[in-house]
Amino acid sequence: MKKILATLGVACALCLFTGCGGQQQEVTEIRVAFNQNEQHPQYLAMQELGEKFEEATNGRYHMTIYPNGVLGEQGAMAEFIRTGALQMAIVPCSVPEGYDSDFAIVGAPYLYDDMDHLRRATVGGVFDDLFASTAKYGFQVLTVYTAGERNMYSDKPINSAADMAGTGQRRRLTITVQRRTNMSELTYIRCGDYYIPDLKLSERPETPIGKYGRMRQRYLKEHRPGLYSSLILSEKLYPHLLEIDRAARERMDAMLPRMMEAAGVTEELKAHDPMRWVGLMNELKAQVDEIILHELICC
Repeated sequence: MKKILATLGVACALCLFTGCGGQQQEVTEIRVAFNQNEQHPQYLAMQELGEKFEEATNGRYHMTIYPNGVLGEQGAMAEFIRTGALQMAIVPCSVPEGYDSDFAIVGAPYLYDDMDHLRRATVGGVFDDLFASTAKYGFQVLTVYTAGERNMYSDKPINSAADMAGTGQRRRLTITVQRRTNMSELTYIRCGDYYIPDLKLSERPETPIGKYGRMRQRYLKEHRPGLYSSLILSEKLYPHLLEIDRAARERMDAMLPRMMEAAGVTEELKAHDPMRWVGLMNELKAQVDEIILHELICC
């Protein structure tokens, strides 16, 4: 069985990329969500793509990849893209399939003779109409990747597509394998007549989550309780909050100097009229905070 991954992007964001202009060159950040680690081949491929794209556009665009699922579970990535919080994400085909059931065909077993067949089908335009159909949902599917073949567990030999009838393996394979792995690693403590799972949280560094991390945590707890619980149970909440705080501070450091220059907030103004300088600085910081709140915190 083949597990096919799709890359999602926002249709309106792609239009914005081709329409940027002006006298002063500004750097546009392309934020990409990815649930695997930095050594994964697809991460390395996206990293190389970002470097080449930045070079080809003379630095007008910069790609930032958020690995290890720090931005949350994969099902939420399409919504992040629809709201503009992300520009791209690499997710399983089950994500666009949640919007259009026709996407089930992309990862159907026994559909491709080999990897080259998949490549030729994708590059040759077989799926172009299907990929373009998602524009009405607020995102665009760009291409597909393959993560290779996956093993199947069955009580009978599987030699053809017909042998899979009634097994329901295509949708439940990954979950089944994950559950088997987790159950085999659990240990139990006997308490009276009961055995209780010996569950322990992993140790985490003492790095503070910062102002924006706390804002993100409060938003998730109050407005996204499902995602908040999922991040806690998967022990991804703390890395997620750290990454949000880091990204928000980088955004502040990148935007504030440009806005100060445009508004004429200089050291000369600070020396001659410090109260006006303080007022303008507070106003500019509030504007950047509003952008960060919309793009990174409340999404």
